[in-house]
Amino acid sequence: MKYKHINNLSKSEIKLYEYLIRTDIKFMSMRDIALESKVSTATLSRLIHRLGYKSFKDFKYEYRKVTKKIESSYDFDEVIKCLESLDSDYYKSKLEEAASLLYEADMVVCYGIGNTRFVADYCARSLCSIGKLAISCQEPFNFKIIKKDSSGKRVNLVIFNAEDEVKIADMIMELKAIKDNSLIITITSSFTSTVNKLADLALSYSLLNNSQILNVTIVERLVSCLKNMS
Repeated sequence: MKYKHINNLSKSEIKLYEYLIRTDIKFMSMRDIALESKVSTATLSRLIHRLGYKSFKDFKYEYRKVTKKIESSYDFDEVIKCLESLDSDYYKSKLEEAASLLYEADMVVCYGIGNTRFVADYCARSLCSIGKLAISCQEPFNFKIIKKDSSGKRVNLVIFNAEDEVKIADMIMELKAIKDNSLIITITSSFTSTVNKLADLALSYSLLNNSQILNVTIVERLVSCLKNMS
């Protein structure tokens, strides 16, 4: 953060600034931050500019850079930090929202690609174990079973790592082309992924390596939430 600008802040901006430095905002959008801190997006935008950043995107980039080590090698500390972030109120509310969508679904299709195909299979089996109809669909994706059974509510749970974003984007566009009003939930290692914009709900985190620990943990927490709803 560019602390030299703090002396020029108004009372409302200082209050917002204190919220930002106390809160894990990695998974939060500009609107999310404004709602949680009870200020307008205009106030947030003004604060970001006064702190010396050109945009919210630049601010988030700097935030990520100073709050975690950016390493290409496997960093278990990084994984632990991501796991801890799942306990934030923001992420808990996202998990509850996703669990509610799964609870209302008549069928859940879990999609995986690359290493996440194993997580998709595990997710489907875990959902079946608590009485939820679920199947896994792995690359190459086959949508015939979906087209044959388009009745009822369906949730497509798409699990992917950042490097598979292009393939997943193509797959989601195929899903949307079916036009059966099903919902799409993504679980991904990049909360800046453009694929998340195609989803109805995104469960994202920021992890540079390809560890599946976070994906499995999110799946298990979703299943736990569903158990509590039964």
